[in-house]
Order: sequence, then structure tokens, then C-alpha cells
Amino acid sequence: MFDLVTGPLTRSGLGAVQAGLDQTGLTPADIAEVLLVGGGTAMLSVQNLLEAFFPESKVRRDIAPEESVACGAAFEGPYVFSLFSSLLLLYFSFLFHF
Repeated sequence: MFDLVTGPLTRSGLGAVQAGLDQTGLTPADIAEVLLVGGGTAMLSVQNLLEAFFPESKVRRDIAPEESVACGAAFEGPYVFSLFSSLLLLYFSFLFHF
């Protein structure tokens, strides 16, 4: 029942994947590995859909999707902070104001 309800939304996500490939001039065959990022990619139906879309690629299941988000945030954090340091400090001070 879950897959029946989530299937249309899951399949619609492939449009964004195809658009990204089109913009870069790549095809699914050009992709060696697919890294699952974010909680939604922990769904087996999403993983199976990606394996079907990228049949020649390795879909990485050895890294937790939530951990990949955290690693990406840690990697990009210093860059974003350097651009918006005053905005971030204001935001954090608002959150932790007692």
C-alpha cells in the first residue's frame, strides 16, 4: 500500500534526475556511482528505481543517506559561513536567545 501511495511521487523525481543529466550532457551510462543523499533515499522503492534508471552504475548503500547530508553540510559549511557570517550569527543568536 505504501508503494502504491508514494510511487507517483517517487517516479516524478526521475524528471529532476534526467534534467540534471541533460544539462550536463551526460547519460545514465556515464555515471559510475550513485550516492543516496537524504532520508527519502532510504526507501527501498527509491533505491530500486535508481538502480533501474542507472543499470550500469553502483548505487551506494554503504553510506547512510542522513550521514551523507551531514558530511555535505560539514564540507560546505565554512564556504557558506564565509559568505553569510553576519546573517548566520544573527540567526543563531535569535534561536538561542533566552
